[in-house]
Amino acid sequence: MRDFTVKVSNVYLIIVISGFLLVSLLPNLLGISEGSFSISYRVVILGLALFIVLKTVFSKDIQFVKIGPYKLLLFFWLLYTIRICHDLFYDPIILSSEKSTSDYTQYAFGVVLIPTLAIIFINKDKLNYDKILKWIYSILFLSLLVAIFLRDNTGSVVRSAGDLEIGILLFGQYGASLSILSLFLLIKEKFTIKSLIYIVGFITGFIALFISASKSPLLVLLIVSTLFITLRYGRFKAAIIIGFLGLLFFYYFLDMMTLLNTNFNSSFLVRLLYTIEVGGDEARTSLFNAGLNEFINNPFIGNAMLIQKSGFAGSYPHNLIIEAFMATGFLGGILFLGWVLKCVLASFKIIKYNLNFAWVGLLFLQFLIFGMFSSNLFSSNLFWGLSILLILTVKKT
Repeated sequence: MRDFTVKVSNVYLIIVISGFLLVSLLPNLLGISEGSFSISYRVVILGLALFIVLKTVFSKDIQFVKIGPYKLLLFFWLLYTIRICHDLFYDPIILSSEKSTSDYTQYAFGVVLIPTLAIIFINKDKLNYDKILKWIYSILFLSLLVAIFLRDNTGSVVRSAGDLEIGILLFGQYGASLSILSLFLLIKEKFTIKSLIYIVGFITGFIALFISASKSPLLVLLIVSTLFITLRYGRFKAAIIIGFLGLLFFYYFLDMMTLLNTNFNSSFLVRLLYTIEVGGDEARTSLFNAGLNEFINNPFIGNAMLIQKSGFAGSYPHNLIIEAFMATGFLGGILFLGWVLKCVLASFKIIKYNLNFAWVGLLFLQFLIFGMFSSNLFSSNLFWGLSILLILTVKKT
């Protein structure tokens, strides 16, 4: 039974991090509706999470579970849960027209809270990190490669998720994940024939990012890659490496974009140049400001889990830190900020001093940065899950 539990824990982390991309690909391959697969996937995740928690609680493994390192997260989620229940049931607020009360509760608790907290109950000494990384990389690589191959590249310039039943932003982030992991493996392992696979993986990830036509995955890829190289090689060597790559990128960027656009119709370049021309994203800036104003209006306990200002009602600030202060007030915001700072320092430490586990820190940084521009607290399962896995991994090392 112990060996079975160990296998479940390893499989659980693999499908939590990369399984949704694979599940989103299946309907396209099989020609059936998307809903049945995504719902089944969420049910399996929830079932495995409950199994891990209950199996640990009623076994000797409970002695390995330490709550202390997660106090900031747990106290924040206590306040955030009160806010969710208040806003959805006690004094209902304006919700997004596309979502119902049950949608928010299912995401917050069934997709995020329970599945991610289950990671705390995993015995870190039983995890096979190399095997987990191998499976995650393989799933991302093959799924994105098939999605790109199946995509309809004819017709007008568009942004898409490669015809997958998945959000465009998340598809772009999965592409960034593949490129980041490819860079990690190129640096971690000696250059062999296998390295060619990682080079192809990096390109595949970038193509997925390109056809999503989303700007945040490109920004995330650049920032995380720069941090990785700097922490691994030091500032001087990193400056030389990044400077050289930056020059190549600068001189050949438009040529690369033109080549990609010839083969994969996308509005990526148009959207990127427009953002540079106008000096930013006005819509996102407006959402940032709306979220800050909601916090200022009620700084002690927060105003609501969603923006209530006319024109933006039912939306979220597209910034996890602003959203934490907006929803839970000063205390909740400080708790969340403390948790983020703890995780950032942990990711820097593990990237710099333990290369074997650095991929966990890199993926956490990716979805943290993504959360500063496009995500929200109640559905960011990868941000929350990777943050817990990161602290669990740092304890191991």
